[in-house]
Amino acid sequence: MPQLPEPPGFTSNLDAAPTVDKIGDLAAEAGLRRIHILAWRDLADVE
Repeated sequence: MPQLPEPPGFTSNLDAAPTVDKIGDLAAEAGLRRIHILAWRDLADVE
């Protein structure tokens, strides 16, 4: 199966790793130990 091109703005997990490290450093400097994230999708909404 041929490889599909990546969409514009796509980053793989390998590309994102340095950013995650920087965000973690920033959070540690701010004194944050935990960050809670909640996300959901309304399946009835077509957007």
